Amino acid sequence: MITSRWRLILAALILAVGFAASGFIAYSRLHARTGTYEAEIAPIVERYNSIVRRWNAFVDEFNAYTPPAEGQPDRLATNGVTLTNRLATDAQLAIAQWNAVTPPTRLTESHRLASEAMRVTQSAFLEMSMYLEEIAMHGVAFSDRTEAASLKLAQASELLDRARASARAAAR
Repeated sequence: MITSRWRLILAALILAVGFAASGFIAYSRLHARTGTYEAEIAPIVERYNSIVRRWNAFVDEFNAYTPPAEGQPDRLATNGVTLTNRLATDAQLAIAQWNAVTPPTRLTESHRLASEAMRVTQSAFLEMSMYLEEIAMHGVAFSDRTEAASLKLAQASELLDRARASARAAAR
């Protein structure tokens, strides 16, 4: 399907990524009793939450945006390509920092699942970047990229749910 507007698709994406952010907040608080580990992951959690806030702000802006007339350049799509590439790069830094932290043994699975959630979110940003590039270059794009990104963000949310459940089980 070809689309030149993707407001409804992005509404779903903002929710999925928003759940990821709240997942990391809960994840960080759950580990507050672990001392050093919590201190190590806290700045990474904040970095990731900042990435999510920037994404959500872009989605809000895009959903309120009136697209240009046919044949005119779409400045927001062009800016979105830059933003989503930057978000993916920033996510890579957060992933590298997260993976450099050694969790307590009982939290290894939870830590691994959170890492995977960040990686999947990064991949969704790259899908959206390609989608926005198609809009910026051609004025239209195939919705399969947004569908793929939406599925990845839903997967990231599910991985974070599993990470929290694993951490709760380890705390018992």
